[in-house]
Amino acid sequence: MMSYAYKIMRTTLSLMASSKFLYPTVLISTLICGCSLLNEPEKINLPIFNPQKIKKEVTIQKQLSISCNKEDINDYLSKGWKIVKSEEVEVTCSWKAKRSKPGCDMNNDKGCKITVPNKIGKLINYTLEKKSTAKE
Repeated sequence: MMSYAYKIMRTTLSLMASSKFLYPTVLISTLICGCSLLNEPEKINLPIFNPQKIKKEVTIQKQLSISCNKEDINDYLSKGWKIVKSEEVEVTCSWKAKRSKPGCDMNNDKGCKITVPNKIGKLINYTLEKKSTAKE
């Protein structure tokens, strides 16, 4: 007696002789013969998951700008913030009115009064970072 797999292989070989049946016959024979080889899939062993051992930590970033020494960065540093990056830019802290030419009346002449910088200070842009535990 011929086995079923032998009949399939003999039929497959005869069909392979014609090129238009080559790809479908190889695909069908692979599916039929391959499925009989799988008796039982292997068991996958997963590691034991313990949620108490996982650290839940979040990194928070904050942008802060301090101009003309109006605030103090030490307040943030004492609360656990760390400076990641800082940039300094020169800015005008206050302005004053001045005469555009000597002898003109600032109250009556429109073109006499100009505004000029009075005090020049620094604008410091900070990028702060802090690590904290995540809340559930």
